[in-house]
Amino acid sequence: MKRENCVVIITPDAVRKNQGKSILEDILRETKAQLAWEKNFYIKEGSARIIYPKQVKKKHFKPIVANFLMGPSSVALFCGKAGLSKKIKKIKGHFALSENGVLKTSGLRRKYGAQVRKITTKGKNTKIYEFKLHATDTPKEAMELLRLFNKLDRNQARPYQPFGQTKGFFIKIHSVNDKTIINKENNYKLLIRPSGHMPKMATLLCNYLSKRGGFKKSTILEVGTGETATIAIHLAKLGAKKITAIEPNPVAIRWAQKNIRANKLEKIIKATKLFVGDYRTRGKFDFMISNPPQMPTKRKKSLHDDGGKDGKQIIKQIIKLAELIIIQNGWIIFTAFDFLGVDKSFNQQPSIFELLKRRSFRPKIVESIKKPIKPTSYTFQNIKHIKKEYPLYRFLKDGSGLLHHKIYIVAAKKV
Repeated sequence: MKRENCVVIITPDAVRKNQGKSILEDILRETKAQLAWEKNFYIKEGSARIIYPKQVKKKHFKPIVANFLMGPSSVALFCGKAGLSKKIKKIKGHFALSENGVLKTSGLRRKYGAQVRKITTKGKNTKIYEFKLHATDTPKEAMELLRLFNKLDRNQARPYQPFGQTKGFFIKIHSVNDKTIINKENNYKLLIRPSGHMPKMATLLCNYLSKRGGFKKSTILEVGTGETATIAIHLAKLGAKKITAIEPNPVAIRWAQKNIRANKLEKIIKATKLFVGDYRTRGKFDFMISNPPQMPTKRKKSLHDDGGKDGKQIIKQIIKLAELIIIQNGWIIFTAFDFLGVDKSFNQQPSIFELLKRRSFRPKIVESIKKPIKPTSYTFQNIKHIKKEYPLYRFLKDGSGLLHHKIYIVAAKKV
């Protein structure tokens, strides 16, 4: 039996009003087709020319483009029997202006409130055709749009939210082994090593650092800068005067230096291959900042993740070093898993707060982020060991039945 594809584009206004899901359900119900995939795309004028080739030279092409520029569009691929395009075209309905300017709509376009309206931007009125959805008329047109969206998929920057809360980060996936993370607000990019680590907790810490502020003209030591040097680069963009970034992994430090050069920050950030325990006093700093390895493990496998048997090996060394190099009224800011015993102990050992207070720091939890534990995660692999090390800690279940714990951002002032 001959099969046919049809591409449906749900425009930004319908996406913004949460009408997209309902539109797709209407099409599925009426056509009995299959929804192969659905993705969001930012469609610009160049793409609109491919979507509407017959309208490019007409005066109403600009209002069509203005519609797409309002935000992300939802693009869906439907698969079904021969004649699918004709069925969806009929369901879609009309969107047409008569000679006297009266709008005529039908089908889904009428149901979901297709309209012509004007908005004012930069003192100018812009006419917008909110036609709600577009669908390809032929299998050939569907193939042309599939090629367009495959190309956009490779190059489009999508929001990057590893914990569903991170703001300001976007990712471009050029190929399986070629990815770039972008921070548009602070204007920097992070090159990702093929099969390398993606910054996750670092992005949460960066969001907090932006909100906190106070880094202009400051001197900072970052412990464990990693392959992307995310935190060091972010702090440089927040106005830090001088940043020393240390990292024991030779591969990670090479890529960190590559990212620093890519953002032209060599004069502000000095990245050095060095373990925190080997750091010797070379002047004082206003801040020490870290997203340290802290997974409790029986055997050390990863410089990126493992924090020793109790997970606090690196954190203890950071606190010890901070006492020596942080100025009076300076700060240490770092991430910590709640099960390590941050503000209270879950075993017979002192909490992280107690360790900080012994070194003349006044600590507080400034951010708390819920982190689900997926069955494929490194935390899940070590969960039996974590429970053994911290017998008084209890993992909780979220609404989906997954266990979860919390990531804390700790800030401690030297007093």
